[in-house]
Amino acid sequence: MNLKCATVRLLACVALLVLEGCASVPFQEHMSVPFGHKDPVEVRTAYSAGLPENVNLLSSLVFRYTFIGKVSALGTVQADISGRRFSAVGMSPLGVKLFSVEADSGGIRDRFVFGPLADKGDLAGAVAGDIWRIYYDLVPSNGARVRKKQRSIEFIERFGDGFLVHVFAGPEGNLVMKKFYSHGVLRWKVGYYEYIREGGRLYPGGIVLTDYMSGYELTARTKKIYDTKD
Repeated sequence: MNLKCATVRLLACVALLVLEGCASVPFQEHMSVPFGHKDPVEVRTAYSAGLPENVNLLSSLVFRYTFIGKVSALGTVQADISGRRFSAVGMSPLGVKLFSVEADSGGIRDRFVFGPLADKGDLAGAVAGDIWRIYYDLVPSNGARVRKKQRSIEFIERFGDGFLVHVFAGPEGNLVMKKFYSHGVLRWKVGYYEYIREGGRLYPGGIVLTDYMSGYELTARTKKIYDTKD
């Protein structure tokens, strides 16, 4: 990475940290309860059992970029979790198609970005990356290191070139945060809020993803969950 690129990334990261410090999460925070006495294996197993095998939902989306402002959309996601493939479409409030993307474990298979947005960077690639972070790898492996705290349990394990941390907390013991560190630096995190049970399956009603290196934040609010026929 050249010096100019590194400087831009650093400025984006610092600016996002400042903005994040001024902004509040638009969802109800999970209730803080004593948690350290819980069995980590039982917590992980119970959460895993409630997850859907497929995701098919409609969400309101707000992309907040450090330097170019805010983009709002309605988005649909259809994801086969075990098959590790998905498709997503985003529409403006006026019904204009802003983006679409299809991907699987081999990478992005198809993409579209509305003309004016295409000049602002790889929106389809960013959306695909966000979907991987939000909806996949929600359950830590059996080999993850466990760190018990008074009001949460963390699972820590190798992931790519760094470490992924799953944080479980609250009365139901759900996943409330995923954090990725590389070279000792927090690169991105996903917060999960206001869980919904639909058809016996568990879905986060609110999601906030913060990408510190790229300088943007995505807020997603679940509007409708469709029958996935797991």
